[in-house]
Amino acid sequence: MNISLGNQQVYLAILKSTILRRLFELIVIFWLFRWFCKIVTPVSKATKKIDADIPGAVCKNCQGDRRRNKLGQPEVLLHCSKCDSSSHPTCVGLNIELLQFVTSYNWECTDCKVCSKCQDHSDEEKMLFCDLCDRGYHSYCVGLEEIPSGRWHCDECSLCSLCGESDPLGGEELTGELVSSLRGKKIDWVFEFKPGSTGGKIYSHTMCIPCYRYTYQIEIIFIDMVTTTYFFNSFQNVEKRSILSRM
Repeated sequence: MNISLGNQQVYLAILKSTILRRLFELIVIFWLFRWFCKIVTPVSKATKKIDADIPGAVCKNCQGDRRRNKLGQPEVLLHCSKCDSSSHPTCVGLNIELLQFVTSYNWECTDCKVCSKCQDHSDEEKMLFCDLCDRGYHSYCVGLEEIPSGRWHCDECSLCSLCGESDPLGGEELTGELVSSLRGKKIDWVFEFKPGSTGGKIYSHTMCIPCYRYTYQIEIIFIDMVTTTYFFNSFQNVEKRSILSRM
């Protein structure tokens, strides 16, 4: 028995073509990112190993060693590059999962820490610390009128993890279109987070505004593709049931 679907076959063909086009767009954009973008990882500039296993070293805060921190758990020790003191990362408010950033330079303990710009330790109330590497800076030495209330990264750590740009604008000019896309938000880095091993969220990576917009567009295309695929499959199932009911 011949059953003519007519316009329904044409509609199904259009849906199938749309799905394939969206899938192709997603693949092309993904590989363009793989080709043009690079993942920026910290390169160690420390002249001595900050997290070395020094026999007899104890944390100056909790008096524990590498086998026991303030919670009675094993934890590495950070050693000040200026004095002989050591500290557990968690005892000085550092996330142990982000130690690769702290150990990439000659880390200093709280007592020895100076402004990385002017090398002065005075005016402590104006001192702020990078939320990634723990370097210290006077707010006025980095062009800030006050201590930021949210997350802040120093110039050493302010890099887009995708394109490697050190400018939150990603090297693009500040156009009217870009300003309107910000919807009143200030020009700043986009910080992404991920689930931590002990619960909660921890820092994952930084993106400039253009890279964030591109990744957002990829997500929209992917969601659109999945939605279209689901609708296409649902429509096909309805058509099959309709055909069988008429046989």
